[in-house]
Amino acid sequence: MVARGATKIISTRSIKSEDYSSLSSLFLAIAQSVAVTVRTSNGLGKHTTALGAAQISAYSKATYAANILYISSMCLSELSVVLFVGNITPVRQDRQLLLGAGSVTILWTVTAFIVSAAECGSPKPWDYVTGHCINRVMWWNCVEVMNILINAALIALPVWILSKVQISLLKKSSVGLAFALRITVCIASIGNLVYWNRARDSHDLTFEIWPVALCTQAGQCMSIASFSFLYLKPLFEILDTGFIRSDEFRRMRQLNPEGSYNLSTMSSGNERRKKGKELARLARTENNDTTITALENGSGWDGGSQGSEAHIIKETRTFTIESSAAGEDRGFP
Repeated sequence: MVARGATKIISTRSIKSEDYSSLSSLFLAIAQSVAVTVRTSNGLGKHTTALGAAQISAYSKATYAANILYISSMCLSELSVVLFVGNITPVRQDRQLLLGAGSVTILWTVTAFIVSAAECGSPKPWDYVTGHCINRVMWWNCVEVMNILINAALIALPVWILSKVQISLLKKSSVGLAFALRITVCIASIGNLVYWNRARDSHDLTFEIWPVALCTQAGQCMSIASFSFLYLKPLFEILDTGFIRSDEFRRMRQLNPEGSYNLSTMSSGNERRKKGKELARLARTENNDTTITALENGSGWDGGSQGSEAHIIKETRTFTIESSAAGEDRGFP
């Protein structure tokens, strides 16, 4: 996260919505890890019969807090990917798909938050050991299946969008692999499914579900880390040169008919802006305040030249100088 933040600030000198989301996810993950530490010190991995009433109570409350923090942290981490890809793609259809993925993530998180907050009902919704709870194994199966589906979508959508960008296959593969690292989150969720179902009929959950806690921590960590990997300098340079300047693309509408990203035309736009700056410097060489205007036909800056590398100009161009001191216009070839 530190490397990601440093790269982002140095390269773009800005903080966007995905940065706030990922940072919030990190803080929630830290809080969740603290709750798991409390669980561990109060009986996680030990047999229930070896625990006192105070330990069971502390364990249950810590588990309750850890579950809610886990759901919240995963939601914000997943939304970070949605916001990040949405900010760098100018294609309307792609942005709509990302909006759909983000909406599903938010709706599911709200549902999961409410159910997890009331798993065992009032007045003690955290009393997993002696309280009357819903079928927790079935519920957490639903949670992890949805995690797998959402993270699979967050791999497929960016890779599909990336496939339309006109950069080399090697660069596509490098960035695609960074997005594909979220498959480790899916693997952790599969581990949760396996260990939850092994403990389905257990009456000693404090001992049986310690592997679930381990998989949960691994999945939460990789969810945050896989997003941060996108900001490692080599990958960020690829994104910055060929994919991340969506505002420029959106303004210039540089998309070819197939919907892929046309980078060559944007490069020509950069050349035209560079020539404009050179003309502005020429104007400032006069002693008086002057305004210089270039009148030229054609869309390309070197459309009237042949063999521009040899500086052979085949077209006569007219420039108008407006001088505030002389109060008159002068033309020169």
